[in-house]
Amino acid sequence: MSESVSPSWYSPADKQHMTRAMRLSLFVGFFMFVIKVYAYFITGSAAILSDAAESVVHILAGEGDAIVGGAPRVVGPGTWFHMPARMPHSIRARTPLTMALYLLAPDPTAGG
Repeated sequence: MSESVSPSWYSPADKQHMTRAMRLSLFVGFFMFVIKVYAYFITGSAAILSDAAESVVHILAGEGDAIVGGAPRVVGPGTWFHMPARMPHSIRARTPLTMALYLLAPDPTAGG
């Protein structure tokens, strides 16, 4: 009888790349889990970029349209705006947009 050999659809280099990608995916998944747990303890929300935290947005490059608390504004390099916790907001890029988001930790001494 002839020996049954399963076909190899992937080259050894392809298998090596897929193995690296799977390991990276597992690492990123675990890292995201750790960040979510940390975010929960800081803000009480499991969101990574939590709307539960007060934040400041700084537009570094590009142009776009932002709506913060119902107030529309055009944003571009050098624009800063403040968002209180749980403030409805959106940002739509007109061009590739680079921004910094600063999440502000709640004041532990503040009541409420």
